[in-house]
Amino acid sequence: MRILALDPSTTNVGWCFGFDDHDTPVRSGVYTPKGKVDERLIRIHSWAHDLMLDLGPDLVAVEEPAGDHRNRKTDRLLANVTGILLSVSLETEVWDFIRVYPSQVKATKCSKDNPVYAAATAGKPEVGPDEADAIGVWLVAVSHVRERRLLHNRKVS
Repeated sequence: MRILALDPSTTNVGWCFGFDDHDTPVRSGVYTPKGKVDERLIRIHSWAHDLMLDLGPDLVAVEEPAGDHRNRKTDRLLANVTGILLSVSLETEVWDFIRVYPSQVKATKCSKDNPVYAAATAGKPEVGPDEADAIGVWLVAVSHVRERRLLHNRKVS
């Protein structure tokens, strides 16, 4: 299964792509949209649409905004980006979409708190905090898919 993991933000969207039967992602990076907030939201939509068409994921995993930024505007903007990513997932006919919580990302040790570990996991010399979070989201999604497959196999046999 092809998995695209995203760390939403209006300033830097971390992303990570790989397969559920691999322990290392294939590609990862950060998209930095330019312009005012509304322009960035439009650019994020267009970028995510192109990325999903290019990579052809079977599942999109997005880190759920924590909602504790002590700034309602920031929380609303993060929710908007998450909604845009879900919308693009549906537009590109990727029907499998999961939300990953920040605590799950931290549990992988690949998070903005530990970009060195995330870089080692991805086999890269270094990654920034947004890319590190996306790698953590990908690891959670891989675990989720493997768990789901195990449960399915138990039901079948």
